[in-house]
Amino acid sequence: MVRTLSRNAGLPMPKLFIIPKEAPNAFATGRNPEHAVVAVTQGLLNIMDRDEVTGVLAHEMAHVKNRDILIGSIAATMAGAIMVLASMARWTAIFGGGGNNDDEGGGGAICGHDYSDGHITFARIFSGFDRCRFCGNTARIGPGAG
Repeated sequence: MVRTLSRNAGLPMPKLFIIPKEAPNAFATGRNPEHAVVAVTQGLLNIMDRDEVTGVLAHEMAHVKNRDILIGSIAATMAGAIMVLASMARWTAIFGGGGNNDDEGGGGAICGHDYSDGHITFARIFSGFDRCRFCGNTARIGPGAG
């Protein structure tokens, strides 16, 4: 069945696995058609007839042909990198990298004052609003700021 599907799609024969689980499921993985794996659970084979299984396998082979796994992996990696950079920027803005000229160096970018020595607590950061005790500015800080 899979051999016929792969031949009709112009793809190399993927590795095929049957997973001994009762939950009906199927998936394809692999970075390209030459390294593809298609897996189905025993539960899927138990509840579907031959034509239905062929349709499910054809769907999984389409994922292989379109390189969906590779594209998804690249997208997930880029999203993870963006999240790490955003987190680094947030913590740098709060506790360091403000670029002011205090003798202690560092400091947060909130109102341009140094909050790294305890002038503001985590509870106040994440409560949303804070009034700078030095200049009186009210700033929206924490999650959702901007």
